[in-house]
Amino acid sequence: MCRPPFSELYPSASFFGHYFTTIIICMPYKTRLEKLQLTTLLERRMRGDLIETYKIITGQVHYGHDLFRLSRSGSKILKDGRGDVILSNRVANYWNKVPGSVKEANSVDTFKTRLECYKKDTIASGASSTGHFWDLSETLMYKINDREHESYAQFMSSNPMIAKYRGVNVQTDSS
Repeated sequence: MCRPPFSELYPSASFFGHYFTTIIICMPYKTRLEKLQLTTLLERRMRGDLIETYKIITGQVHYGHDLFRLSRSGSKILKDGRGDVILSNRVANYWNKVPGSVKEANSVDTFKTRLECYKKDTIASGASSTGHFWDLSETLMYKINDREHESYAQFMSSNPMIAKYRGVNVQTDSS
């Protein structure tokens, strides 16, 4: 993934300066993630779980060999209903959505690259499929925006300096 240099993202901000910190902190969460080209912690966690699952299933690590029940073909994870195996229950649906071409990678780095390409290709194609690990971010953003809209408006009206930095108009009627 090729990101533009920091100076191109924020030409007027100093990396170590207070100005940069103020700009980033005052942005809404979704805007911050977009500007910094990051994903939500929830999505990064699931991506990490998928990578760990790949390492366990392919035998690249010496632990977790009994965490997963695989289908006969070995390409799908079966849910066993045991509550004590948290990783396998959490990752099963997302692992089963990943195509075989990604799962058949020869190394962890190849798996990561193919997983990222699969994500980009699926999003770019505009296919109306749901249930992928990157959908977690959109679900989270929807919940944040829906739940906190009223408290956000109240916060902005009681903190005019932050509202000014964010470009939010908080003028009240004086009548």
